[in-house]
Formats: sequence, structure tokens, C-alpha cells
Amino acid sequence: MRRISPPPRRQHRMVRRYSYARGGLGVRSGQRLSSSGDSLGGQSLMRIFIDTEFSDFKNPQLISIALVDEDWREFYAELPVDRTRCNQFVIDNVLPLLGRELDAQCSGPEELHARINAWLLPLEDKKPDLCYDFEGDWILFSQAMLNQVPAWLTPVNVYRHIDPLTFQAYQYVNHLPQHHALYDARANKRAFNPAFIRDDSPLFPKSR
Repeated sequence: MRRISPPPRRQHRMVRRYSYARGGLGVRSGQRLSSSGDSLGGQSLMRIFIDTEFSDFKNPQLISIALVDEDWREFYAELPVDRTRCNQFVIDNVLPLLGRELDAQCSGPEELHARINAWLLPLEDKKPDLCYDFEGDWILFSQAMLNQVPAWLTPVNVYRHIDPLTFQAYQYVNHLPQHHALYDARANKRAFNPAFIRDDSPLFPKSR
């Protein structure tokens, strides 16, 4: 059977995963990582899908963050951007997409932390899994939470269960550009399939 290559967005994600392991997004003392690596969690009544955009792999600055739960309830926020910290790819492909969503701009880390907390609070009783396909998303989320992530929120790496063809088809049908955190989080939610295991996942073993 002819192997189908992942679409461009996912190829970029694979580069991000590899570069993250070697680059400047380090794990700081006290930061909680998912205990199971590529896992499906198991006890949660709710999944939240996350995506982020950031300035560069070295000394990264969070640019935008999105959360989409299984009921399609959404959170999206953008932070002020220092263009001097952004690499050329981000300048060309990420920054032009900012400002599309109303009331997304945050003044700084404290406001972002408060807004994420307010959005998460109604989900506390469901003890949700925070599902990411790139370890850096979880690290940046922890930083956005000022390293005060609720104990009832469990990080889970679902990269191997994101169908790249479904991801690409969702963005194509809905005319959504790539490299926008909210649109990519929506696509991850749509493309997530517990029964699917992508054939490139062995390229990226657990990072811990």
C-alpha cells in the first residue's frame, strides 16, 4: 500500500516536535508533565484540545493560545507580540493571522491567566484531559497558567491519535488557514480518533 505523506501542517508540527526537544523550550523545575506520554488518559469525562503559536524555539514567547472542549466550547487569546523575537516563519505565517477574533487580545500574562482560569472553572467537576499533539503546547500552557495548573487537569499527549488527513480536510472544507491556534485546535478536536494510530509516531518516542 502506498504510504500517504502527512499534509504540510503536520509536517511542520513534526519539525516543531523535534526542534522542541533540542531547542530552547526547556522543562523548568516544578512543571508537571503528562505521566503517560502518548496516552488516552482514561478516567476523564471531558477532553480539551489545545494549540499555541509562539515566537521561536529559542527563548520562545507565547503569541496565542486556544482551547476547544468536546462540546465545541472555545477559548482563544492573543498576547502582545515583540516582532524582534519572532523568526521569519512566524513573521510570514503566524503574525498576519492575528486580530481575526473579537476580544482575543490580552494585556499581559496576569490577564491571560485569569481568563484561562475563568474558562476552565466550569469543567472542574469533569476533571478534563488537556490534549496536545506537541509537548511545547503543554509547556507554554503551564507558563500561561503561571505554573499554577489545576490538579484536576491532566495533560495527555494525543499526537499519535490525530489523523493528519482528517485535520487537513477539516481546515480545507472550512476555509481555515494553517498556523492559527484556534483553527488548529478545532482541527485537532475534529481529527482526534482513539482508534487511529499514525504511522509516523515511532519517530518521536516519549520525551521523558
